[in-house]
Amino acid sequence: STAAQKYFGKTVNELSLAECASLIAITNNPFQYDPYTQPENNKERRNLALDLMCEQGYISKEKRDEAKAEEVKCVFGSKDSETTTGGSDNGYYSWYTDAVIESVISDLGKQYGYDETTATNLIYSGGLQIYSCLDPKVQAKVDAVYGDANNTAQYKSAGGQALRSGITVVDNNTGAVVALAGGIGEKTGNRIWNCATDSLRPPGSSIKPLSVYGPAIDMGLITPATVIDDSPYNNSRAGGWPINTPAGYRGLTMVSDALKRSVNTVAVKIMANYSSPELAYQYLTGENGFGITTLVESKEINGQTYSDIDIAPLALGGLTNGVTVREMAAAYSAFPRNGMYIESRTYTKVTDSEGNTIMENTPNTDKGFTNVRTDYYMLDCLQNVTAHGTAYGIQLDGVETGGKTGTTTSNTDIWFCGITPKYSGAVWVGYEHNYRLDGLYGRNAAEIWLAVMQKVHAGDSGLVFDSHPQDFEEVTYCMDTGLLASGACRAAGRAATGRFWKDKVPTETCSHQNIENKYDFESMGVDNYYYDDEEDDSDSDSSSSDTDTGNEDSGDGGSYDSDDSGDSGDDSGDGGDSGDDSGDSGDSGGDSGDSGDSSEDPEA
Repeated sequence: STAAQKYFGKTVNELSLAECASLIAITNNPFQYDPYTQPENNKERRNLALDLMCEQGYISKEKRDEAKAEEVKCVFGSKDSETTTGGSDNGYYSWYTDAVIESVISDLGKQYGYDETTATNLIYSGGLQIYSCLDPKVQAKVDAVYGDANNTAQYKSAGGQALRSGITVVDNNTGAVVALAGGIGEKTGNRIWNCATDSLRPPGSSIKPLSVYGPAIDMGLITPATVIDDSPYNNSRAGGWPINTPAGYRGLTMVSDALKRSVNTVAVKIMANYSSPELAYQYLTGENGFGITTLVESKEINGQTYSDIDIAPLALGGLTNGVTVREMAAAYSAFPRNGMYIESRTYTKVTDSEGNTIMENTPNTDKGFTNVRTDYYMLDCLQNVTAHGTAYGIQLDGVETGGKTGTTTSNTDIWFCGITPKYSGAVWVGYEHNYRLDGLYGRNAAEIWLAVMQKVHAGDSGLVFDSHPQDFEEVTYCMDTGLLASGACRAAGRAATGRFWKDKVPTETCSHQNIENKYDFESMGVDNYYYDDEEDDSDSDSSSSDTDTGNEDSGDGGSYDSDDSGDSGDDSGDGGDSGDDSGDSGDSGGDSGDSGDSSEDPEA
């Protein structure tokens, strides 16, 4: 394409005088005077060219002054080019274009050893053509929600900060990033901070399907019908650790119900007693894992050593550095894809000025869960979250949904990672300096996701997940044991109907007696097992704090429908965990992965 097409999306005869002078300015030093990256330098050189043209009689003073006053707006690529990734209305790159450029710079460095400056020069001045994965229709829907700052103007931190958010949308079939937004409202510059790709934030409970439930089911260690005691794992804090939101402990709990309600105790016990932090770490980061690249094996901060390979960080999401929105969206896209993870990408290939392909961006697809049943179980569980759980009501007409909320200690970060049969999307919401998000919880992030997906799926109908109904059988089971429900179970309101793999349907009938009298907390040594305040953490004294108040999961705070009769089930195998395992020798219950908070206050 010509320079006129590349920089202004026009043919030469469509250029204004100011745009012509801008192109002339580039030739002296393409990198220093590039109007994309160095707009002020380009303007200065452009004005010099205009002055010389006036002095030499090529243009009048009036034309010169008019051209100097014109605001030159660049776009990315030609109007007709396949490689167009879009620009914002104010002439800056789009958020998506920023992400493409950063990806190509990084990959040029990895493949050819170029430093950042050399790679940047090649992109802007080397005649490269970049073929992006952008879906303009989906991006337009994202922009319709994220481009209007009025949608969130009512939310201000105690220090006056505006709310920030990022979203990434991934095509479930290809793993391609088809749309994203790195901020709310009008974009203010090129290659600025992008909340969708740059921000590392603790994910809270949104990590649980990837680190706790999925791996444990995949390894055959639990099923959705496994019963585990919702009680403190240990007494490292007054009243027991971890705490739940809503506060309190409910006793014997099905795994499917624990994920639906985001029960912290069950997640911790699965990590400690069934799987392990090492297993979770391998699933998240390993060669065949879910592509999370920011976890920390060991890191010293202010003289203290932190590691994410521990119970609290991986069971509750209190990670040392955090994760990106893009990587969470890509990881969740494995659930609608039969459990197969595909590394996300923003472009497919790059060609040089002569049309030769210099980089092919082909993702590895041999990753994810090893057992196909894992994915069907997880789809059922994630659908229950949006139908009956912490994201209750996050549903679309004619399109099935699923997902998981996340909220961190002191409510400084909220998340929703959601899926439909066609797209997966992750949303993060927070403030720049870790102010509390007073009155906002994980379901509020889910509502942003829903606003986008309502537009994306407008007109769609009959979109359902591949749930393999032919391989399942529905039976009524006891929610305390996972066995076939007896009359006593039904009378006590402890019976539910769920789907079981045909070769895993329970055959034994529950023999429970006195079901309503399961627990004697006093004899268990658990004091004050109900809490008055879901944010009862010692480190957050006010919403105006600018310090990091911690990043362990502390409560989605959303309502949920407790009358769920559709939880997916399977043979519990263990007949129910008989109680809490308070003999923890490997974890103090604190958030060993939180660099900013020595306390722990987990979430839902």
